[in-house]
Amino acid sequence: MKKLKLFSTLLATALLTACAGATNSQQPMTAPAEEPAASAAAAPQRQQGAPLHRINMCRYATMNESAAYAVMNVNDAGKYFMTKIDPESGEQSVLCSRANCAHNAESCPAYLAQIANGCVPSRYAAADGSQVYWFIDGRYNNSEGAYIDRTDANGENRIRMAEGNELPDMSMLDIVYSDGSSLYIEDANYSQKRFRVLCVNENGVKTVYETSLPEGVEEYRVIGCWQDQLLVRETASRPENPLIPKGDAATEEELRAWLQEEDAKANKVQEKLWLLSTAGEMSETPFTWEAGQGIQCQVQGSMARFLSESGELTEFDLQSGETSTRQLELPGAVRADYSIESIGAWQTVKIQENGQYTAYLLNYETGETRMQPITWYKDSVTPQSPRMAAHNDVWVFAHIREEIYNRQVIGSDGVPYTAQSGNGIYGFAKVEDYLAGNADWKAATLLGTDFYD
Repeated sequence: MKKLKLFSTLLATALLTACAGATNSQQPMTAPAEEPAASAAAAPQRQQGAPLHRINMCRYATMNESAAYAVMNVNDAGKYFMTKIDPESGEQSVLCSRANCAHNAESCPAYLAQIANGCVPSRYAAADGSQVYWFIDGRYNNSEGAYIDRTDANGENRIRMAEGNELPDMSMLDIVYSDGSSLYIEDANYSQKRFRVLCVNENGVKTVYETSLPEGVEEYRVIGCWQDQLLVRETASRPENPLIPKGDAATEEELRAWLQEEDAKANKVQEKLWLLSTAGEMSETPFTWEAGQGIQCQVQGSMARFLSESGELTEFDLQSGETSTRQLELPGAVRADYSIESIGAWQTVKIQENGQYTAYLLNYETGETRMQPITWYKDSVTPQSPRMAAHNDVWVFAHIREEIYNRQVIGSDGVPYTAQSGNGIYGFAKVEDYLAGNADWKAATLLGTDFYD
């Protein structure tokens, strides 16, 4: 094990006010100059804020200690309402306690948005303890405005935290971070070479940190949190990717060899890890790695883990500054996936076997793998495994299979024909059963056809 002492020298230009303070801008991140040991030892301790935790919203639902929450097109009528799904019964209900409410109009306290101009707005739910956050963004397709609301877990005391163009583009919002009272949202605009983190609470929106991407840096991406800090991965610019010299005249073998060469170059791109506190303080860690060493990552407690395609696991302890590498014995090559859920040290990984990717559960601490049960996609040919959307300490909520049906559609030539479609079937299982691979799923009874339109 190679020991690295984690230093927290702060960038001189990285000091920003906390979320409740004024908005500031930031210069591009650069490595801080080395300080003499005595000077570093005399540096004052950083004052910590409230600890952060991650809320994953990329799979239609989130959970708190008692239920799952999701936005639903109720009765497929084109109007979206916040709903709660009880894991004991599997019943979905509109998050509204108003007497005699029909839950079919904008007057319903649980109403969020509706289909407009033939377009559907992006919509998300984020359960966070005793609070639920509601996200809507239809600016990208002119179906709706944008806002973030917050309610109690029972739908009461709804307040608008922020709206309009003070909010970032939330059309593809997968993950947010919370300290219990504020949300922290990554807003990366790579076409404009800009990265920033915003804080949203009942006081509105504030910029915690903002920087332009410096020369030689392709992106910054938040990959997790520890204490009151976000982990920011810096990826260097990838090498130029010239067209294959022979162009269309290249043989399949030559094209494959060229692609392998380009992949090898991309895997050698250097990456490094920064820590960004909720007060806007950015510090560089001594941990660096090559892109190919971390195609999938997990942050659990103080441990940041990076898994390579070949199963090499690199672990960096944020507390001690120690780093270690070990080889996991996996059934095949790993496929990258950045937005998946973890249950403790367990995480879903896709592993290539016989030309297809199969879902496994991987325990990063022990290296154990467990193949997930197989169901079938809507074509009844493609295998799939339950896709976990959310979990708490007791329950896992997941997409468990597809229900096949035929529907009549009109072709572009005006001639009707029959097409096969599939509705998602969703359900709950106990965490211990899910991890053991023998889950007895309790199907959820939804108020609409599917979470996806």
